[in-house]
Amino acid sequence: MNKYILKNNLPSFIAAIVLVILIILIVRSYNTYQDDKSQTEILNNDIQQLDARMKISKANKELGGNKINEYNRLLNQLIPESEDFFSIIYAFEQIAKKTGFNVTNYTIKLSSSTKEKYALTVQGTGDMNSFLTFLKKYHFGSGRLITNESIDFLPNTGVRTVILSLNFYNKKTSLGKESINAILPADVRLMDQIKDKVSVNFVAPSSEDVSNYTTKDNPF
Repeated sequence: MNKYILKNNLPSFIAAIVLVILIILIVRSYNTYQDDKSQTEILNNDIQQLDARMKISKANKELGGNKINEYNRLLNQLIPESEDFFSIIYAFEQIAKKTGFNVTNYTIKLSSSTKEKYALTVQGTGDMNSFLTFLKKYHFGSGRLITNESIDFLPNTGVRTVILSLNFYNKKTSLGKESINAILPADVRLMDQIKDKVSVNFVAPSSEDVSNYTTKDNPF
């Protein structure tokens, strides 16, 4: 009886086995296709990034290698990779000397400082002309990128005394696969405008410069 049933249903059993095998093959083929598709997308992205870098490199050559190097040095000067208190003091003293703004006190704001931002309060004196000149030039005039969060005037001090809450910036840069943008003429014009505002030479302060710095109130 069993042999009879097996004989009559043999074609069905064979068809079922073939169907299972086909399903397995289809699933494996689909998985292989998906893997190949994923790898192809990764390769296409890499090719697009390389193509973008080549175009930027070509644009850089058209702008002139020396000019791009100058921009890079400028950006590294404005936003260095590391920070220390005395380099900040040196940078700020440069703009103070040029504007006639007399700094009398520095205070580090540890609670507002981060790895990429050094916050401090600066107190100084000067007449209205020197202070207005300082406000026009402090963003880039010291050779560093400086932003101001607040300005306070102290009353009844005999001279105009100002307290500024300032931020100095630094950022560690690293090369990766992130997308990069082509340099546009507008970018070049902006960098030229910033470069015209930066009057400090691309030279780090020497130990002699730091030792000659007139000590203000101890910020620590």
